[in-house]
Amino acid sequence: SASDLDPPMGLAALEAEYTGLWRRRFILGEWCIAEGSIYSMWDPARHVVLPSQVPDGLRLVSLGVDYGTRHPFAAMLVGVAEGKLWVTDEWVHDGQATKVQLAPTQYSKALREWLAQGERRPEGVYVDPAAADFNRQLWVDGVPGVTRADNDVAPGIRSIASLLGAGKLQVSARCERLIQGLPGYAWDEKAAKLGQDKPIKVADDEADALRYAVHSSKWVWDDIVR
Repeated sequence: SASDLDPPMGLAALEAEYTGLWRRRFILGEWCIAEGSIYSMWDPARHVVLPSQVPDGLRLVSLGVDYGTRHPFAAMLVGVAEGKLWVTDEWVHDGQATKVQLAPTQYSKALREWLAQGERRPEGVYVDPAAADFNRQLWVDGVPGVTRADNDVAPGIRSIASLLGAGKLQVSARCERLIQGLPGYAWDEKAAKLGQDKPIKVADDEADALRYAVHSSKWVWDDIVR
């Protein structure tokens, strides 16, 4: 009967939700600290696709923005189609590398021009909650759907890890900075010894922007993907 199928299906869904560190802790019952690569399941051969492989007409659910002046400014565009999430495009400005520091008004203009060029219209724009001035600037400039990103780090990482483990997060090859950065996105072992699950705050801008885009919009895509 249908009721006989419910428990196994529920268990499968629960196991799929936990991968990597959390699977070891909550499914296998192991005691372990957060160490090594955060997205150990990341595999370019499995997760990176050609731009031509990104479905046409996908629903652009979110743009995640990690604001930076001394460190890079990163924006990741995420859509949903065919039961998966797709990271379709990125926009990154590295002030240190280019020796060009931008003000919030300049970042807003550049980001709006980038979105307009590709007719990119995300339903939600989720901004680093620490970047209050930039968040206000986007509102002033009339960018729709702007809100503070959900910056609950561990659940955000778990959302992405679950999608990667299930093969339900694809990244366009256009997103070169994200693809380069994800393998080095690692746990802070000093924080782990204090009982805190935190990433190392080095070269994490693209990964943070992805986390904002994916986890903050989970209420939109969760039922579609799962």
